[in-house]
Amino acid sequence: MRRFLIFAFLLFTVTSFVVAIPVPGGKAKISSVIPQEVRSRMVSPVYYNSKNIKTPFPTNKWFNSIIWNEYGNPSLKMYVYPQVLFCEPSSFLIEKPKTVFSNPISVNPYQINYGVDSYAGRSIDEYPNILKVTAYKTFVESEYTLKDAITTTTNGVKLDKYSDWAASASWIDDSDNSKYMKATFGQGFLFTYFEFSNVYPAIEAPYNWSVYWDGSTPIFNLYDTKTGNKINNVVEFFENDSILLHVHLRNKDVYYGIFLPKGTKFFQDTTSRSYASWAKIYLKLPDDKKYMSVALLPSANLAQAKEDIKKYYKYAYNFVSKTEANISVKQKNSLPYACTNFSFTFEDKRKEEKGNIFNEDVSFVKNNSFFCLFPHQYCSDNLIATSANLSNAEIETMRGNLKIYEGNKFSTENKTCGIVPFFKYDISSQAKAVIKNSLDNESIKINNVHKENTYYYGKNISKYANLIPVADNIENDTKKRLLLATLKAELSIWFTYKGQTKKYFAYDSTWGGLIGIGNPSEDSFGSEKYNDHNFHYGYYIYTAALIAMYDESFVKDYGGMVELLIKDIANTTRNDSDFPYMRNFDFYESHCWANGMGGIHNDGIDIESSSEAMNAWAAIYMWGIATQKQEYIDLGLFLYTSEYQAIKNYFFVTGSNSAVKEIFDNAGYKKTSFGILFGGVCKYDLHWVPSHKDREIKGIQLLPMTPSMMYLGYDNEYIKNFYREMENNSDDYYWNDIWTRFLSMSDANIGYSNNAQEAWSSFSSHHDPSSSVMETDDGGTVSYTYHFIDFFRQNGSLQSGYYSNHPSFVVTKKSDGTTIYSAYNYTDKMQQVDFYKGSTYLGYMNVYAKSFMSTSSLINGNNENKISVFPVPYKPNSGSRYDASGITFLGVKDGANIKIFNIAGEKVFDKTISTDTGLFVWDAKNKFGNNVSSGIYIYIVDSNGKKTKGKLAIER
Repeated sequence: MRRFLIFAFLLFTVTSFVVAIPVPGGKAKISSVIPQEVRSRMVSPVYYNSKNIKTPFPTNKWFNSIIWNEYGNPSLKMYVYPQVLFCEPSSFLIEKPKTVFSNPISVNPYQINYGVDSYAGRSIDEYPNILKVTAYKTFVESEYTLKDAITTTTNGVKLDKYSDWAASASWIDDSDNSKYMKATFGQGFLFTYFEFSNVYPAIEAPYNWSVYWDGSTPIFNLYDTKTGNKINNVVEFFENDSILLHVHLRNKDVYYGIFLPKGTKFFQDTTSRSYASWAKIYLKLPDDKKYMSVALLPSANLAQAKEDIKKYYKYAYNFVSKTEANISVKQKNSLPYACTNFSFTFEDKRKEEKGNIFNEDVSFVKNNSFFCLFPHQYCSDNLIATSANLSNAEIETMRGNLKIYEGNKFSTENKTCGIVPFFKYDISSQAKAVIKNSLDNESIKINNVHKENTYYYGKNISKYANLIPVADNIENDTKKRLLLATLKAELSIWFTYKGQTKKYFAYDSTWGGLIGIGNPSEDSFGSEKYNDHNFHYGYYIYTAALIAMYDESFVKDYGGMVELLIKDIANTTRNDSDFPYMRNFDFYESHCWANGMGGIHNDGIDIESSSEAMNAWAAIYMWGIATQKQEYIDLGLFLYTSEYQAIKNYFFVTGSNSAVKEIFDNAGYKKTSFGILFGGVCKYDLHWVPSHKDREIKGIQLLPMTPSMMYLGYDNEYIKNFYREMENNSDDYYWNDIWTRFLSMSDANIGYSNNAQEAWSSFSSHHDPSSSVMETDDGGTVSYTYHFIDFFRQNGSLQSGYYSNHPSFVVTKKSDGTTIYSAYNYTDKMQQVDFYKGSTYLGYMNVYAKSFMSTSSLINGNNENKISVFPVPYKPNSGSRYDASGITFLGVKDGANIKIFNIAGEKVFDKTISTDTGLFVWDAKNKFGNNVSSGIYIYIVDSNGKKTKGKLAIER
């Protein structure tokens, strides 16, 4: 991306500065001018980062509260399942909570927590087990005490480095920067790694836990890993390179392995005996080796813990220095798969070949470790790895039961789902009349939005963009041209900064990203803090993609700007100078985070609308197919397919593929879904007060409900429960367009004889423009809803379990049992689209260039004598679906002879062909190289003595 320097003035200030900003090219232009009203809502990241972290800074990450949080704390809670981590001014806290159900006093009293925000008034079942690692500056050996914890009150705890699913924090003493502690931690990590300089670490309980002590077993129980014996609480000093720690509370037992350099001395805090033995352990490390790792052991009891710690000991000195996820879309067995290769890089802290634990010599294994895989990673056929590396040991979390994996890398692959940009079909006469009437009456009011911010503008322009293929489908060229012209004009304002005070994009050089400036005085849902960028900008990308499918000049003029928006939310270039790498997507949990800073409260970072995330990823894919740029096709496919894995496992609470169903049931959660997924909480609530309750809380996981979101219709049992729960608790028709479009897709047994017909009736009978209830969402229209529903009325309900070599496809089944196969060919040439049911090949259909086509009769791929000829009629230079570079003969063998005669019997073409693809294209020219005239022609294909005859037509 080209860059240039510009001089600019902050609005409402007189301070000039020089900013380097990316240049989109074409007619587009962005600005560096961010109005002071917007800047006042932004935050600074510099104060909280070490010199290792440079702009562009990461946002939308689980560790972002280290960089900024509104309380000025070292961090808020960071949920890195199976653990929860927390930074204090001198300490690092490690928790192993459990999943609990709570019933707060609110309008929607359902949520489920992983641990709790505070400890006051909590029962023992909710109380997390906590270890606290603190760095002290002074050790008084004669008293066996530590004094003067390092203080970071001036500069705070800093983010020291980060990689794809790991981070490091540093505590550097304010008065002496040679004294510091660093911790490295990550998602799925069972080890937490520490490094120290000129300090003395202590492992302790952070609070007086005596209220939860059962009186018979001490809270901290230490076991000597030389002898296996319990260390008596009167022992004040011993030496070893490891220790087994048993944390005991009433009905709770958690085991940790603590691993240190050879020659480490352990001291007991004598002052802690008053309320709990071994509530603090001091460590005196060798002068030349200052490190420690703490491992959460998956042990159910002490005997198992003594065996587990031997296994973990061999990996304990391999400190993770980097995590990296390499993503791609690859063909496997003719189908596209979204693939991720996860890899760890280690630093070897202990060079010895062997150590000794429980009187056993143990060989250290380099470049390996134990870590946890999430259900979406190990389930079904997703995991590509040696099965022996996956343990049966499980740890329960809010993301389901995690399994322990042994190694340094693993890979996942997921079959891609079908993503179609729109429906084009034979509309029923009744529907065509209704759609034409509603489309004619549909006023284009792009500026008629509730608020002037990128979210509402984005929804508004995308709802009109969805009408372009509707107008095209009913052959209303006047409306189609009007929509295209209006949307192009609107986007040209947003995409071309000419000094206007609103409706433009500005580059933020402080964090590194684009800020959409709607009305500067209006808070855009925190987008200035990078909240919801993929939601907001996804609508712009989606709109641009639909325009580009009908107007190639738009790509030339504004394509660079669209691709900058894509880079803002999903930049695939590491070490990019303008944007952070993959801002929104979480590789390990396989979904996005919408909250930009993550520094609001201890629930963690969050995402509210999983469906708007999918809309953004579908938009990137659609931009790829509109421009035929493979990198965006693959990026959109990868993100869409990957996020769907998380949605069906963690968002669809009662779904057939849900990884959390049993855990949520056991914890007492009684809803089929939630409104917000936080790092450590699932809330049946929204970020606003939902006056229409279930219709909004559930609907936020459905909108904008477009043809590119067919994944929502794959699980009939879930749809039944989800829809019935909404229907039973709703007394109005709020967002009825969203809900009827959702209903129309499925044949789930909700109680209607035909869901699509019920959806049509519900929408048509309850649509009342004068109603105070917003029956049509900001991102929906009447004509679009009728068009969407009628597709399923004509073609039947959505079917799951089908796959294709071509990613733009959808399969439906009519009530009479007829299966309809549909596909959109976005290329400039005819494509053979293969269909599979599971892994069983069903056959193929031929789809004309730039066409959406459907068939109930696939061509059997095993019929070698089947020859297809298309397009018929052939209309060269017409720009229609019948335009092509020539007439294609598909299924012909090498050496076949093709003869073509006009209706008078005169031979106009005769050729023996050479092909290794079974395909030959006749350019509709005669033997003299001249175009043949319009008319009907007869073709004869002679292949190994078997002749195939047929007719074709040409219209010039």
